[in-house]
Amino acid sequence: MMYMNQNTHDLIVDFNRLERLAQSAQIRLQQYVNEVSKSRDHYAPTVCDFLISQAKQLNVSFERFVDEVGNEATRDKEVLSHKLRLLYSQLGATLTMSDWQAPGFESSKTMLMGQQKDFVTPHYKDYQRDLHKTGKVYQKKFVKEYVDSQFHRSPEAFVFSSGQSAYFTTAFHVHIRLEPGEIVVAGKGSYFENIYVLSRLFKDRVVFFDENNIDALVDLVKEKKPRAIFIDTLSNSYGMPAPDMNRLIKEVLPLFSQGSFVVLDNTLLATSFQPLALFPPLQHLRYFIVESLMKYHQFGMDRATGGVVICSEIDGIGMLLSRMHAGTMMPDANVAMMPTPDRALFDERLKRLHRNTQYLAQLLHDHLTKHPHRHISHIVHPQLPNHPSYAWAKDMKFCGSSFAVAFKDKHQHYLLYRMIINRMMRIARRKGVMLSGGTSFGMDATRVYVTARLNTVDVTPFMRVSPGTETIDEIQALGEVLIEALS
Repeated sequence: MMYMNQNTHDLIVDFNRLERLAQSAQIRLQQYVNEVSKSRDHYAPTVCDFLISQAKQLNVSFERFVDEVGNEATRDKEVLSHKLRLLYSQLGATLTMSDWQAPGFESSKTMLMGQQKDFVTPHYKDYQRDLHKTGKVYQKKFVKEYVDSQFHRSPEAFVFSSGQSAYFTTAFHVHIRLEPGEIVVAGKGSYFENIYVLSRLFKDRVVFFDENNIDALVDLVKEKKPRAIFIDTLSNSYGMPAPDMNRLIKEVLPLFSQGSFVVLDNTLLATSFQPLALFPPLQHLRYFIVESLMKYHQFGMDRATGGVVICSEIDGIGMLLSRMHAGTMMPDANVAMMPTPDRALFDERLKRLHRNTQYLAQLLHDHLTKHPHRHISHIVHPQLPNHPSYAWAKDMKFCGSSFAVAFKDKHQHYLLYRMIINRMMRIARRKGVMLSGGTSFGMDATRVYVTARLNTVDVTPFMRVSPGTETIDEIQALGEVLIEALS
């Protein structure tokens, strides 16, 4: 009975989320209609009416969607989730369809700037590859909803074409500000693409350290006196190191000199870890917090590529210029497809992902402990007792939404990984349980994938399971599938 009640609660939460995301889109469409109505002099006579009619038609589609969500007799969560994803694709196109990538700031007849009319400035805001109003609005809402800060001045946010372009541009931003010979340190368990970027940019000036050994890092910083540190707050890599960020902030960062750079990839922890709520004593440092917008921030829709960097005001103009020179701005239609930032909905989703990840990781850990597998060694997750980060990670309220299946040394081979994954898929099909083979994490449905298979740096490819937001009944059914596959 307890699980039935929990499953019912899960479904209520899921349908509420779908409804609120749809209603949020309706608000944006109405705002768009109002703005276009006030801008008739910027369009040809019939164009304004056409734009308004398109927005109103889409608003009707969202209204019908809300009605479907409210019909308890016929509503289907999976079907509705797919529909909302499609509607949000249309939303992004509709809200930006009148805009120009290179808006004209003056004209002898019809103005050619769409809804950027109050934003465009000659030679500064007249090229959307560099800057656009849609991105500026989203950035402000992102900081307001998702960033907790105790600094006197509010931090700034900058959107990018992807999480990886955000990380690259930040590393580039730091690189051009260092003097020749100055050292940087970085976590050796970082995401393999991050390692590639740092290795190629800084070459022999980057020193990699063990994220699980803060004492050794203290000694390294005292010895090398680095000018920058790059670290994933939770790594998407084989060992999934979860560094003790409280100790790092209190014991390591004070050792850095005035104006040193701190770059945190916070993609896997998102709002659950708020470094700027802990940083105020370290105002002598220049901080950059990088996140992908392709994972949690789209509430499972996975429709638009994007990334974001949060930085201090002192680096605001510099980051704007670095993004401009690198050409890594997030396209306007991609920004418009992003759900409006909503902390309550977002944290609620993270809570579900955390529960499901903990459940599956612990279930498989216990199974392999009792029934050793001839190919598989153990499950890797920071909140399991056998993980090096367990002592400080065990009490984290959110610890990512994935775990690794570690194979024994002699069996770490892609074909063997695929054999296990294929077995999982066969069993899932037979049992009628949803399981997806594919990259990424933070989705509605659990995914399984071989990560870093085609990497160009010396890191270990690994098999990753990324639990979704399934209800308790669904995640238990999936657990039975995985147990059978690993038996």
